[in-house]
Amino acid sequence: MSDRNGLGDFDFFVGSWNSIQRRLMKPLADSDDWEESSATTRCWQLFGGAANVDEVHFPDEGRDITVRYKWSDITATTARWEQAFSPDGGQSWETNWTADFTRTD
Repeated sequence: MSDRNGLGDFDFFVGSWNSIQRRLMKPLADSDDWEESSATTRCWQLFGGAANVDEVHFPDEGRDITVRYKWSDITATTARWEQAFSPDGGQSWETNWTADFTRTD
């Protein structure tokens, strides 16, 4: 087992980026229908490089949506992840995707 802590693994992404975002419209449905949009991303470090934050801006039906990814309930054997959207700059949030993890090894 490695003693590597992963610090710096995502340093390559720090800075400003333009991108083309592609999303499969109907996953797992034998579909080849993709939606494509342009986006800009900005990534910066926190806590002396121990964490990175990235912010993505792309068209969303003519209005800005703030997206939050949240990790919680982190223990040695469990963790929870969720995605939420905010149409009002973070004043209110709607969770629209969650994942509960249980360690198997």
